[in-house]
Amino acid sequence: MKNDIEYSMEEEKNREKAEAVLDKMNNLIRGKSFTKMVVDERFERLQEELNELGWLGFVKTLDFKGREMHVQLKLVDPDSEEARMFLY
Repeated sequence: MKNDIEYSMEEEKNREKAEAVLDKMNNLIRGKSFTKMVVDERFERLQEELNELGWLGFVKTLDFKGREMHVQLKLVDPDSEEARMFLY
């Protein structure tokens, strides 16, 4: 059984990995129509990777440029109140 310090360090590493994946996702969608990018295989792979790490990517900012929707994502803990509000 892991002690609290080991668990906390592992959890922090996991969050850092998730933040790196989220950065890749935001770089991929930056300046592009989100409705088109959300079905892009690269975005789908990153989304799966983020979920496998135990994290969610929620919309942080939303902006319309003409008919295109542009977003920036944020990292969300699935056990957070925010996640529960939108998922359950």
